[in-house]
Amino acid sequence: MSEVVALKTQTALEPIDAEGLAALATKGKANPQSVVTLKAKTVCESKFRNLTYVRNLEAHVIDEPPHLLGDDTAPNPSEAVLATLGS
Repeated sequence: MSEVVALKTQTALEPIDAEGLAALATKGKANPQSVVTLKAKTVCESKFRNLTYVRNLEAHVIDEPPHLLGDDTAPNPSEAVLATLGS
């Protein structure tokens, strides 16, 4: 029941800036040979709990549930991949 209440109070998504998106596409087409390097650093904190650092953001935590010998403090790797695909 709480899920229904949360859905009713959710605000509309902010629309994507069409001009900004067009400018980004134009920039990419102007230099198709451009290469962008993405960096991340992953540190094993304990057992199967890993902290992944990207840019200057807080750590993204990955853990396993107890039946896979983790502490169940965060999504497991498969759940993180599903979340990534959903975004």
